[in-house]
Amino acid sequence: MESLAAPSSPSRRPSLSPATGERELWGESPQQPRLGNHRLLGGSPPRAGRNRHSYLLLSSFANNDRRRPAHLWRHDQNSPLTTTPRRPSGCASPAAGGRSGKTTHPEGHRAPAASPVRKCRTAFVSGVDLGECGVQLGLAGAGAPRFTVLALWLRRHSSYTEKMGEEANDDKKPTTKFELERETELRFEVEASQSVQLELLAGMAEIFGTELTRNKKFTFDAGAKVAVFTWHGCSLQLSGRTEVAYVSKDTPMLLYLNTHTALEQMRRQAEKEEERGPRVMVVGPTDVGKSTVCRLLLNYAVRLGRRPTYVELDVGQGSVSIPGTMGALYIERPADVEEGFSIQAPLVYHFGSTTPGTNIKLYNKITSRLADVFNQRCEVNRRASVSGCVINTCGWVKGSGYQALVHAASAFEVDVVVVLDQERLYNELKRDLPHFVRTVLLPKSGGVVERSKDFRRECRDERIREYFYGFRGCFYPHAFNVKFSDVKIYKVGAPTIPDSCLPLGMSQEDNQLKLVPVTPGRDMVHHLLSVSTAEGTEENLSETSVAGFIVVTSVDLEHQVFTVLSPAPRPLPKNFLLIMDIRFMDLK
Repeated sequence: MESLAAPSSPSRRPSLSPATGERELWGESPQQPRLGNHRLLGGSPPRAGRNRHSYLLLSSFANNDRRRPAHLWRHDQNSPLTTTPRRPSGCASPAAGGRSGKTTHPEGHRAPAASPVRKCRTAFVSGVDLGECGVQLGLAGAGAPRFTVLALWLRRHSSYTEKMGEEANDDKKPTTKFELERETELRFEVEASQSVQLELLAGMAEIFGTELTRNKKFTFDAGAKVAVFTWHGCSLQLSGRTEVAYVSKDTPMLLYLNTHTALEQMRRQAEKEEERGPRVMVVGPTDVGKSTVCRLLLNYAVRLGRRPTYVELDVGQGSVSIPGTMGALYIERPADVEEGFSIQAPLVYHFGSTTPGTNIKLYNKITSRLADVFNQRCEVNRRASVSGCVINTCGWVKGSGYQALVHAASAFEVDVVVVLDQERLYNELKRDLPHFVRTVLLPKSGGVVERSKDFRRECRDERIREYFYGFRGCFYPHAFNVKFSDVKIYKVGAPTIPDSCLPLGMSQEDNQLKLVPVTPGRDMVHHLLSVSTAEGTEENLSETSVAGFIVVTSVDLEHQVFTVLSPAPRPLPKNFLLIMDIRFMDLK
């Protein structure tokens, strides 16, 4: 069996890039301008307050007899404190050597015997080196309530104190160790408003095809659903509160690996015969793990040196970009355990809604456009052609949704169709697709859970928020005004008029692909806008890729401007905007 050792990869910083042409969108030109999850045409400044000084005051009060209010007074430089310092718990011993002097105490308090005052230059709180800082420790007289004050002046990031507090609470988090046998997996779900840390202590394990690094802690946020699989056995440790955590022996991973092996044999055959590699389409109803299987097949292929293309046709999820879009991504390294695939220069098209049924004709047209561009790339890139593609589809598998699946299979000329957990869909596709298309029925994983509409909505909002603010808020977007006269806003598709409202003898006009101009107004607030790469209206805007996205935060009709949230500073790279039905309210 081929080795599946994962190459080491740096932490990615996702960005969605524009391009002057379709092929540049695939990441071949590193000099092209950026507009994406944190860049439009330039870099973003650091988050406000990152380099400010922060002042931390830690105090603890104790009394041998009874609790009484403690008196805290100021000390000037001419009157240093001379009482014996007492170290708070978790603080290392102050540096030896200090000065002693006299002190003045408030009336009614008697000072104990003189003792040195120590001013330490380095302090450790919860095991974290705080660097150069001045520390003064003091203890009041015997007749007064005893207290200790530790004042630290940190010349660090403001977020450093938050990390300190989190690390101080690490010991309080429940910790559980799991010993996994060979070909078993640990499944866990993270509680709301909680985070969980996973650490591989011994052995080898992987998450959706990405190999874990030993003795490294991986953090998963609220709502995460994770399955850690091991082929040879391992020891894992979970820190934090999970909604559920258990070890399962019933897993379809062996079947998924067999599918990958068959695809790899097809790639090797394509190399020998100088033909194109396998094109795989993963289909099935909602909540059967289609995205997980796609990620698994892509990771296994990359770990063997392949460069497959990931095609995202699920407009409700938006794993390549944001929800309401369709796109493709050239995969060059395994997905990061926490962040997913490195989003570098994807090809993205505007759809404008989270369900294909709102405009099925536009959905099929963009699918055909993606297939054409992918074929063009395969003609000029032999490695991409041999590696093939993995296509993720939406969960609409009946009526027009089923016809959209058949259309996608025809447009991409797929060789393999993987059907998850629905025998009826498997038989229908086997009947309607050409005989040379191999249709495979695979079971879904037992760890797949059904997601509610509210949870899906939260995931979409979080995906959009990550586009503007970065993974876990590591970037800060820009807000600026845009004049009405500087841009042209359109909507793809016009509302359908009932036949009864049409004049006698007139037939219904097809408006699904029609561009309708949009006049800026207050109803545009919180709507997402796609920035098209089109140079003029003579180009078909619905078939032109997008450079990035902005969201309207306010509209000023009096001054004829609207304020937008953008991942990069002004000006916008293009002046043609496509409005989405999706709204995003920045409440966090």
